[in-house]
Amino acid sequence: MIVDDVTITRSAGAALVFAASRGNVSHARIRANAVGIHVQDGSMLEEVVTVPDDPPESSVNVSTDSTFDGNGSRVGSGALPLPAPLQ
Repeated sequence: MIVDDVTITRSAGAALVFAASRGNVSHARIRANAVGIHVQDGSMLEEVVTVPDDPPESSVNVSTDSTFDGNGSRVGSGALPLPAPLQ
């Protein structure tokens, strides 16, 4: 999943969730959510200056120009129940 130049505010849960997946988050403003970002099921969170064009398998890259303000927690922990992936 590629998330670029977005604002996500006031989610009662996690603003962004990655599970057994890879992705990039850049130029994002994540504000006033219960949890800013959550990764699980083997996805690994990394802070990078510049996101790669093709993120490595299971790597979730968050650029340093993304901001997390006023969230209950910047990074979630544990396992969230998620719906089955779309086929």
